[in-house]
Amino acid sequence: MHVSLFNIDGNAAFRGKTVDGVLVFSVFDFVNYVCGKTRTNSYARVTWQRLIHPRSLHRDELLRITRYVRYDGRGQQATPAMTMCGLQVLLQIMEGKVADRFRQAMRSVFNRYMAGDTSMISEVEANAASDAPIHSAYRQVLAGDIPMSDCPEAKRRKLAAESDLGGVHSFVRMQHQRALGRLINDDSHLFLGCSEADFKAHIQHKMDVYNQAHPGEPLTWATIHLDHIKPIASVPAGHFDPDVLHYTNIQPLSAQDNLRKGARWSLADEAFWRQHIFRNHAWDQVYLPCEA
Repeated sequence: MHVSLFNIDGNAAFRGKTVDGVLVFSVFDFVNYVCGKTRTNSYARVTWQRLIHPRSLHRDELLRITRYVRYDGRGQQATPAMTMCGLQVLLQIMEGKVADRFRQAMRSVFNRYMAGDTSMISEVEANAASDAPIHSAYRQVLAGDIPMSDCPEAKRRKLAAESDLGGVHSFVRMQHQRALGRLINDDSHLFLGCSEADFKAHIQHKMDVYNQAHPGEPLTWATIHLDHIKPIASVPAGHFDPDVLHYTNIQPLSAQDNLRKGARWSLADEAFWRQHIFRNHAWDQVYLPCEA
């Protein structure tokens, strides 16, 4: 019996791996399965590249919920992976009959629930008793509601609550992924230009300086947006500028200032940034682009 909104058989299994305490599944395995392709088929890779193409409307949304992991096995390459919640987002974005069936299934389940269809009780009980991988994965999702990797606000709260550097590490890796289109894991510090401890101290110092000048609206780890002074989006599509990942290009901003700033960047901003901010360890002010 097909038992999930994915229309996936209860015994279906994808490559999974726990990363930072979160179970993630291979995007390629998932796409191949739901589209009826073999695991070795190139269909999933082509589909994924199209979805994260620089011109794709969904690129940022998908990369934000994607981790690149290396599964067990000889010669394995880093491959995109998502939580179960992330795979649901992916399936809603995908085009064609598969995504259409998913939307129909969602409507059907919702209508049955709202109508009080008691036949759902036996199906729910069967799923609860099942030890199939797909049901185990859903139970993990339910236990944690929405995983941290799929919720930027939750990740920001997690960063504020941590006494170690785990949240900082997650942020750094995510930003590198946005810029590179891939995850570089333990080599992140080579682009950041400092240790994660020094990076956290850098952000804390900037918050302290800002708060001295704005005592009525202080920045805290629970409220800040970590902003790239020179936006990643200012780099032309298809190009990579490692300078935007350097720690001197990252500053704390209030949510309001960050939204107002957006991806605005001019030649005047570039000139000022090159002269005063980039690789200048002494620059401790918040910078907002011209006319931001």
